[in-house]
Amino acid sequence: MSKVVKNYRNIISQITNFNKEFSLSSKDPKLIAVSKTFSEEIVKKIIEDGHKIFGENKVQEAQKNGNL
Repeated sequence: MSKVVKNYRNIISQITNFNKEFSLSSKDPKLIAVSKTFSEEIVKKIIEDGHKIFGENKVQEAQKNGNL
């Protein structure tokens, strides 16, 4: 497992725990991943791990990484 995927899973776990503790006031926060500095291979691993919300500042980056 790559370091990025490991970090991604850790962040998702933290968000899940936060939601359990503060569910009445948290409004169900979501993680928006930005793939700007990561290779297509790494981004695809995150997508395969189930992530679907990406933020990009350029349409070309999103298209290149399969986020569109």
